[in-house]
Amino acid sequence: GGGGRDGRLDDRPPSRGRGGKNAHAQEAFREERNGRLRDAFGIDPSSHKEGAAFDREVQESKRAERQKAKEAAAKAERKAERARIREEKRAARARRREEEGGGKGRPSGRRRGRSE
Repeated sequence: GGGGRDGRLDDRPPSRGRGGKNAHAQEAFREERNGRLRDAFGIDPSSHKEGAAFDREVQESKRAERQKAKEAAAKAERKAERARIREEKRAARARRREEEGGGKGRPSGRRRGRSE
């Protein structure tokens, strides 16, 4: 494999040697490799907790949080839809009033109250 000792092109750690002669170099290599992997997988080291994927309680609470967020988003969407419908109805009423009588008061053909 090319590159020489300093221009390393492969992912192999520096020569291991016997008896841990190069333990610091190996640790530095592992840290660098893990950093590249974290970046590649989009793992935020400040919020990542090792082993959390296997903790049932943590997974249940995350699932409950996601469900709660999903329900809140659905509720907000329904509320926005109701507001949009209300606004459309209001605009339609205003257009009808404009077409019927110039927009002031009630049309003359209809009266509220008692009939005589």
